Amino acid sequence: MKKPLLISFSGGRTSAYMTHKLMSDDEILREFQPHIVFANTGLEHPKTLNFINQCEKHFGWDVVWLEAVVQPEKGKGTQHKIVNYSSASRCGEPFFDVVAKYTMPNVKFRHCTRELKQAPIFSYCRERFGAVNIDVAIGIRTDETRRVSQARNNKQRVMYPLIDRYPTDKQDVLDFWADMPFDLGLPEYLGNCVPCFQKSDKKLLKALQDCPDYFDLIEQMEQEFGIKSDGQIVHFFRGNRDVAHLRALFDEIGSLPKSLNLFDGGACGESCEFLGA
Repeated sequence: MKKPLLISFSGGRTSAYMTHKLMSDDEILREFQPHIVFANTGLEHPKTLNFINQCEKHFGWDVVWLEAVVQPEKGKGTQHKIVNYSSASRCGEPFFDVVAKYTMPNVKFRHCTRELKQAPIFSYCRERFGAVNIDVAIGIRTDETRRVSQARNNKQRVMYPLIDRYPTDKQDVLDFWADMPFDLGLPEYLGNCVPCFQKSDKKLLKALQDCPDYFDLIEQMEQEFGIKSDGQIVHFFRGNRDVAHLRALFDEIGSLPKSLNLFDGGACGESCEFLGA
């Protein structure tokens, strides 16, 4: 019997490239039964969801679309539900539910990744395979090895095909998609959750300029759930800042030029891996 292989598809170019390599690898397919999984937070850009849908149609993939089902009762863990391209949340609903229970996440308390990525995927694995300790493939490239450390220590049997099996850097990925009839069509600063607190200020300000509605959603959550039971304010962005601080900074700077260098740090890149560092 083939072993299950969970392929973590974040919706970015790199994880899609990894999925294509694995699904075209006869040796892998002889040993493993692949299960391609995407965990939707509701704060992804619509082009991310479109890209996943295009990959499904073009490559013939059967992607399992998951969303978190938060249990409001204390002590009950987050479960999952299966959605699809049409029914997937697009207005931050799963993220909103997590914040309602656990308050605002930030760089110190990344319970958004825990509850919106890890928990629903683990819940799916328990239901589908009877265990969470299965082989998992994650799309981290050779030029991103700094992101490997945390996941290497995880209890899952983690594979890094783009490091160990098909050594790949960012240019390799871009070259691949340049030859495809479709692409993500999304600049890096809008990847993952559009207003992700992991992003640098430049990326956040550019995202605020291009997609202000996502920041309206974060501001709504700040107002409703940004104060803990002990009265402490929980700030979403680095430096104890909220959306209002970003808007003030944007007003101070003014309109951002198209030529702005957006690759200036920040841990959030093109993809958000549920076991990534």
